[in-house]
Amino acid sequence: MLPGGSRVISVSVDGTAKLWQIGGTGKSTLQRTFEVGSQGLSVAALPDGDRFVVGLNNHEIRLYHVNGPRVHTFLGHTDDVNALAVTRDDQGAQCIVSGSQDTHVK
Repeated sequence: MLPGGSRVISVSVDGTAKLWQIGGTGKSTLQRTFEVGSQGLSVAALPDGDRFVVGLNNHEIRLYHVNGPRVHTFLGHTDDVNALAVTRDDQGAQCIVSGSQDTHVK
């Protein structure tokens, strides 16, 4: 869930990520589909509410802006990226933490 509580990002093995708007009646509306190119295995929202990261089965982590294209690709794992979290360090900088089938946390 993105900060603010009214939007959610989902990922799928069909190679897409989807941005959903949650309505007051409990219904959700698809706002946007992102073609991520590989099977999405994990997703995490950044605290700014405007960006999110997707962990893929091609060993990549991709950063997207909710209103635009891919912003950046992070490389370094050698197997599926199946866990993601976003946190802040002691100086307030946002940090992406990833876990992979390669047994490494980065």
